[in-house]
Amino acid sequence: MTDELSFSITDVVVLETYSRRRANIQTDGVTAEINFEVVLATIAVSTNALYVESQYVVTLRAEKDAAGDPELALARTRVGVVMAPSRPISAEEVDDGSLLPSQQLANQAAQPYHRQSLLHLFVQLGMPPFMLPAEFAASVSDHSVLKA
Repeated sequence: MTDELSFSITDVVVLETYSRRRANIQTDGVTAEINFEVVLATIAVSTNALYVESQYVVTLRAEKDAAGDPELALARTRVGVVMAPSRPISAEEVDDGSLLPSQQLANQAAQPYHRQSLLHLFVQLGMPPFMLPAEFAASVSDHSVLKA
C-alpha cells in the first residue's frame, strides 16, 4: 500500500507584474468587460520538489469608446509556487494525472497576488475597485461586466 501523494507549499514568488493602460481615457459611463485568462506556463518536477508557474492576464475592454480602440488596460501577473511532495514523486505519477492537485493548490496560493495586481490596475484607472473572487474556483463570469 502506498501513501497518497499530497503537497505542501514551501515558497511563493512573484516573478512579474505588468500593467498597461491608455493615457487620458475617460472612464465615466464606460461599460467595461474583463477578459480573464489563466495560463499554466511551467510545471517542473523532481522527486522531492514541484514548481508550478501561473500567469494571469486580465484585459479591460470598453464597449463604447470614442477613440475606436476597445482596450482600456491590461494587467499581467506571473507567480511561481514551490511545493514539497509528501513522498518522492515517481515517473508514473508525472504521467498519470497524480500532479493535478498540485496545480490547483498552486493556483489557490497565487490567487491573492493576481487579485492585488487587478486591484492596482483599477486604482490606476480611477475606477471603482474590482476584485477577482477570493477563491480561485469561484466564477469570474458572474462579475465580468461592470459600470465605471
